[in-house]
Amino acid sequence: MNAYVYRVGLSSHLLLIEQFEGHLLVGLSPFANSDSGVLVVHESGIVRNVERPVLADKVRSFWAFLLAQEESIQYSYGLAFEGCVPTGSSGGQSCSFNGERAIVSCGPGYCHIVATDFTAFTEEEMVALAKKNGFDRAILRGTPMHATRRTLHDLRDMQSVALGGENGGPKGVRATRRRKPTAIVRKLAGLLAFLESSTAATVEVSVVQRYKPPG
Repeated sequence: MNAYVYRVGLSSHLLLIEQFEGHLLVGLSPFANSDSGVLVVHESGIVRNVERPVLADKVRSFWAFLLAQEESIQYSYGLAFEGCVPTGSSGGQSCSFNGERAIVSCGPGYCHIVATDFTAFTEEEMVALAKKNGFDRAILRGTPMHATRRTLHDLRDMQSVALGGENGGPKGVRATRRRKPTAIVRKLAGLLAFLESSTAATVEVSVVQRYKPPG
């Protein structure tokens, strides 16, 4: 379990994230891979100050996104490929789907066929990236790219779909699942309420990894 601490002045909010919930947040993240998302920091000892309204908007959109699929995210998913033994792995099987190169990916709360879009950083984004990581913008050579996942098909309907297998890969896939309850929607609602209760410009975020609650 990791404990994320959001602090505004003398007030703070503790967001406890189980390991599988961390995987869920990554697997269902609507943000680009260069975006730190709603958790902001991912290593103990690092403290970041972020704009409170921007973070609140991210939490609000992610909370609404997860609320709309709250029943589906109460399961951990595996994959059953045509002609293969079902697997509980996170997938990563290359395929083509409706004419697009894709990956079949699954884990806690998610099971999707996804494509990856690569987009060049804007100058404003590169300046912000350099500032956030504490180095000079000038050292970023060439045109850095960031990747955004795009869902082509949601396999959590438990129906088999046809794939265009690559290099003799599987021609069909369906999801398998087992119950794995999560309160992540409620947890994000609590974080959002905390952020919206403040008028401060920034919020300080840190994390305690492998956190053990008192007692």
